[in-house]
Amino acid sequence: MPVKKRATYFTETLALSWGDEDLIKEIGAASDVRNEISHENPDKVISEEFVSGAILAIKKVVKTCIFAATRSHPMQFKLS
Repeated sequence: MPVKKRATYFTETLALSWGDEDLIKEIGAASDVRNEISHENPDKVISEEFVSGAILAIKKVVKTCIFAATRSHPMQFKLS
């Protein structure tokens, strides 16, 4: 499933936004590189800057979704 479609599903079905359009594009770029390495070009060289950006983008999505879930489902998250 394309990243944009996955992000839309999270927003519309789960009420968990991944973030703004730029963040979704960053996740899409990371996914595209991952697919290229896995299926087409396993020797592709990835810059440290790209990897760092991808890690940050993924962390932002996870953090955003978890915080939204704690607000919409407070009984399932035992936060102090």
